[in-house]
Amino acid sequence: MNSGEIGFYVGALPGLVLVFRNMLALRRRINEAEKIASAEGDFLDFNYSASSMKSDFLFRPKAFIKASDRAGIRHAKEHLLLIRRLAIKRHVVGGIVMTIGAFAGTFLASAFWPDR
Repeated sequence: MNSGEIGFYVGALPGLVLVFRNMLALRRRINEAEKIASAEGDFLDFNYSASSMKSDFLFRPKAFIKASDRAGIRHAKEHLLLIRRLAIKRHVVGGIVMTIGAFAGTFLASAFWPDR
């Protein structure tokens, strides 16, 4: 493995850590929403439900809460919508840090530690 490749991975690592931490935080929030729903006697299964729930959460937040949802499900979905924008922003920031870090790491490693 040459220095450019090592610089790429080392540079991308901080962005990957940010994205991974955001994924864990979002997972905790989903668990909290599922507990909110179960406390009110309803069942919210975000991970194994129809894919439309996840796509509505990401791309169509106004369609995420359905008129047919019961009170517990509605409260749980409202809880998820509160953190939606922050989670997306953190993912974008992590991707930007990863991209810039990978290019900067490759450039700096190749410039300062050229292979012989």
